Amino acid sequence: MRSRSVCIRFGILAALFTLSVNGCKSTVTGPKSELEEARARWSMVAPAAYTVVVSRSCECLEAAVGPVLVTVRNGVAQSRLYTQSGAPVATTHDDRFPTVDELFAIIEAAMRDGIQPMDVTYDPTFGYPTRVFIGDTSADGGEAYFARDLHIQ
Repeated sequence: MRSRSVCIRFGILAALFTLSVNGCKSTVTGPKSELEEARARWSMVAPAAYTVVVSRSCECLEAAVGPVLVTVRNGVAQSRLYTQSGAPVATTHDDRFPTVDELFAIIEAAMRDGIQPMDVTYDPTFGYPTRVFIGDTSADGGEAYFARDLHIQ
């Protein structure tokens, strides 16, 4: 009877050890893998047409801050309109209000160039970047982008 009890206890301990070891498995995560996962989610959605509100945080003119409604069709920005006035963004400021694919390109370029610090948050469902902080935003050298209110058409 005693040996059976020892075997059962040993079996329980072995099972608990296996569960705890499996629970401690780590996966390699980091900015690059998060970017790849987010881009994969965005690629699965692959909207032919969408709108997204983009704004920036910087020490710059109000015209370069937004928020701006970016309308995209077939991967190309069709229009960029200030949400408060409805006025179109001047062509000199177009690149300050990127499409989702352009936001991904900005993040990839910053990673490639080794710009630090960098903090990016992605939408958990569609994968598009919702918050992008690149460089030291407390100094006049960093960039911050915010994307919200994505509407797939």
